[in-house]
Amino acid sequence: MLARMFADTMWPSAIDSDGAYLIDRCPSYFEPILNYLRHGQLILDKNIAPQGVLEEAKFFGIESLVPMLEQMVMSDAGPGDHTPLTRRDVVQILTSTSHLSELRFQSVNLSGADLSRLDLRHINFKYSNLQK
Repeated sequence: MLARMFADTMWPSAIDSDGAYLIDRCPSYFEPILNYLRHGQLILDKNIAPQGVLEEAKFFGIESLVPMLEQMVMSDAGPGDHTPLTRRDVVQILTSTSHLSELRFQSVNLSGADLSRLDLRHINFKYSNLQK
């Protein structure tokens, strides 16, 4: 797509009086792609979402960038895992923690876990999902 913008008359691009092309896309997401094409390395600033750059790479058909960006998106998604903990997970945590310690299960997804007959005193379940 990007090469076609400059080679084809089928994709008319706006050109200013100096001969510069107008690329009507988000400059924040296009800049890493342009730099990648210049020197072959993908460098993202901290404030740039890899998902946005991925969508631009797909739009412009930069296939060599897609796997790298998909890997970045997947690694960024890791901490957001909301897979429910099982009874086995909870028992393992309880048995490996001193009875004098206070556990924090804040924002933990425990949906569907049968926690009956477990000693759950001194555990902070604030914002946790405890539905069956």
